[in-house]
Amino acid sequence: MQALERRLKSTKLEWVDDGPYRASALEFTFQAALREGRALSMVDCLIRLMLDDLNLRINYLATWNERDFEDVCQPRGIVILPG
Repeated sequence: MQALERRLKSTKLEWVDDGPYRASALEFTFQAALREGRALSMVDCLIRLMLDDLNLRINYLATWNERDFEDVCQPRGIVILPG
């Protein structure tokens, strides 16, 4: 956590409103669990939707669960920073 704190405090961050993604994230959560057999939290679904949005410029994702995001980060060249 200390390394992550140092990195985040030394980098210019731009906060993005997640409001426009919330309803879709809820639907995505149910779809993933009920139709695809993949248990994802609504927060993970929301993050995945944001990572997949080509209108957002995202360079990095800090996470402890790389496997849940590799498939969406790799095609966009988003670097996953391990937690």
